[in-house]
Amino acid sequence: MSVMPPPSPPVSSVPPVGYHGAVSALGLQRTYLLRLIRELGVAVPPPPERRRVVESRAS
Repeated sequence: MSVMPPPSPPVSSVPPVGYHGAVSALGLQRTYLLRLIRELGVAVPPPPERRRVVESRAS
């Protein structure tokens, strides 16, 4: 019985996407999303008001 070597990983002609490639892709997605929001007139609700803690001073 002969033993076959394990298959080698597939060779890709496209280099793997690095950090900068992912950042630029995310930036394009963000830009496109912002453009769609602007063009479609999506109303974004304002953020909730922050409650201020008021110290009570007893005299």
